[in-house]
Amino acid sequence: MGDEEAKLLASKLATNKTAIYVDLSHNRIGNSGIEAIAEALKTNHTICDLNFAHNEISDRGIEKLSEVLAKQINIQRVDITGNKFGARGLVAASLLVLARGPSAPKLVRWLTCPCSPFKCF
Repeated sequence: MGDEEAKLLASKLATNKTAIYVDLSHNRIGNSGIEAIAEALKTNHTICDLNFAHNEISDRGIEKLSEVLAKQINIQRVDITGNKFGARGLVAASLLVLARGPSAPKLVRWLTCPCSPFKCF
């Protein structure tokens, strides 16, 4: 699945009322696909677990996703392992955690980005 397919899926996620877990790992989703999904998450209040591991999301996509997730308290777990983000994406994800405080989603193994000195997750 690439960006175009992710955009089609995003249109369905926006009105979804039943799915609680979305696993889009190991695809070719890049920034435009994740941005469309992030927009869809603004109106979805049932999804609580997202897996975007091993896609092609760079800083811009992680920034957009983090911006949306900062306001979506229903999201409790996000896996962004193995994407192509660097320092800007890492900062955006960190700010998400700070913005949400105790209700911040667990960012599973998000510190394994190439720019991070932490490789223990």
